[in-house]
Amino acid sequence: MAMCRAYYRQFKWVEDYQVGGCGVPACVITGEADQLTPPRCGRAVAAEINHSAFYTVPKAGHQVMQEQPEAMHAIVDGFLANIVKHMNA
Repeated sequence: MAMCRAYYRQFKWVEDYQVGGCGVPACVITGEADQLTPPRCGRAVAAEINHSAFYTVPKAGHQVMQEQPEAMHAIVDGFLANIVKHMNA
């Protein structure tokens, strides 16, 4: 839990109502084995942001983009495709 508090301290300049009122979709991705910012922290961050999506990548730690690049790309591609789909609807 100390890691979660440390992670959130870097965002202290942003008030909760500002994050929650964000109108930009956010994609929060964590590795299931991430010890620096564990999935529970990513889930908590995503819960504070409207229009967010949370993903956990199996067999990945903190460097998801290096450890599981194909999974990372698939998540980001799907997330962006969903945004484009809703924009064109």
